[in-house]
This record gives sequence, C-alpha cells and structure tokens, in this order.
Amino acid sequence: KISPLPDDFQVGKDWTPLAFSESGKSSTSELSFVGYGLRLTSEKNGVEYDIKLTLYDIFPGVIWDDGVFKIKGNDFGIKMLIPHAKVKGYVSINGEKVLASGTGIMDLTYQKNLPSKFLKKGYRIKSGDEKNGIVLNLYTVKHKGKVIPFGYGLKFNNRIKEYITPKSIEIIDKQKTHGTQFDTKFNVELSDSTNLEFELVEKFNSYSILDELGGIRKTIAKRILRGEVIEINGIAEINNTQGYFTFLVII
Repeated sequence: KISPLPDDFQVGKDWTPLAFSESGKSSTSELSFVGYGLRLTSEKNGVEYDIKLTLYDIFPGVIWDDGVFKIKGNDFGIKMLIPHAKVKGYVSINGEKVLASGTGIMDLTYQKNLPSKFLKKGYRIKSGDEKNGIVLNLYTVKHKGKVIPFGYGLKFNNRIKEYITPKSIEIIDKQKTHGTQFDTKFNVELSDSTNLEFELVEKFNSYSILDELGGIRKTIAKRILRGEVIEINGIAEINNTQGYFTFLVII
C-alpha cells in the first residue's frame, strides 16, 4: 500500500500504465493523443485571440490503479494522461503573433460531488523533462484536524521513471491573493523518502471560475456550488530547479 491516506479514505492501489498508439488507432487498453493540441479563436471586448499549440513527443501516461480516491465518502478521480510533452505553435492577439515552444502536461480530474464538500487545495507541479524532472498531482483534505495530502506523480532520473505519492506536506509561507491564502513555500515528503521543496518565483495570474459572473449572479452561483474555486499559476523553484505550477483553493 503506497498511499499515506488513512484506511477510511481509500484502498491500496497498483500502478497501471497507459499505452499510447502512434498509429492513431486505439483499443480498450490504449489511448491515442497523436497530433493532440489546442486550437482557439475567440473575440472578447474588442480583442481577437488566435492560439494554436501542438503537443508532440508525448510521454506515455499512467493511472494509479483505477485512479479513484475515496475521500470522505466521495469518489475523486485523477488520470495523468500526459506527464510530459513538447509543445510548439503560436499565440496571436489582435493579429500580433508570437511563436511558442516549451513543454506541457495534461491530466483529468473528476468527481461525483461538489469538490467544496471534501477538497481543500490542489497543486499541479512540473519541472524538467522526461530525462530528469518531476510531475506531481497533489491535493489536500482535512482529516481529524490535520492536512492530509493525496495524489500521485512521476519522477525522472536519467530517463528512468519512478512513481511517487505524497506522504506529508509542510506549509512554510503564504500570501493573500484573490481573497484567499496562497501557499508560496512548502515541502512535500514523497513516498521514496525524498522531499519536494517548492518556492514561488513569479505569479502569472489568479482568477475565479465565477469571474465571468457579476453581482447577484455570482453570489447565487457560490451558494449553489457551496464555494468558489480560485486558480493561480506561475513559476516556482522546485528542488532548486525552475518549474511551473497551477494552484487551486476552494473557498
């Protein structure tokens, strides 16, 4: 049993690799992301957006058993579909085009109940590449007065991959933004007895999924959803290496 969660949170799990087909064909045991990418054309408040990003050299994904965690009687699923991929393309705003290149990841999370009922915070953390790097999907819940982490990820060392899960988390510093507390420095003890040290370098932006709503509509939506999800992303130092993160907190 790899998971550090208490017994009433989940059962033991085994790792199940996802096979990716380069031919574009898929079976019940395969997923294909051949030519996978993002294409967006949009206009808002007089500003035209044109974005095209293509993912290639995709590293095979992985699911920890069925990917479903039992959290306070609720199912919460995590599928790490693309732990690492190269990215190329462009971003154009009002016809001014900038070429883009870098790395990307893709995961899928899903639940059968409102996350505000059982989740506290979540972190997507990525640094390095498939040769040497780390990618981690990390979430926390409160259990008997303690903050308990769960999730999983991959660590790459000289192209050798190792599966990792969080054992504990220590929050060292916080910053108030968008009406909530944002963890800017923390340490995570991993299942391989190493630590992941995270420290904020630059925050790109913060936003609420309800920001498009105003006034009374936003208030009503928050009551129906029993909370609000704030997302923050940017650059961080991860074990003394530059990486990227997306942080979410439910308030």
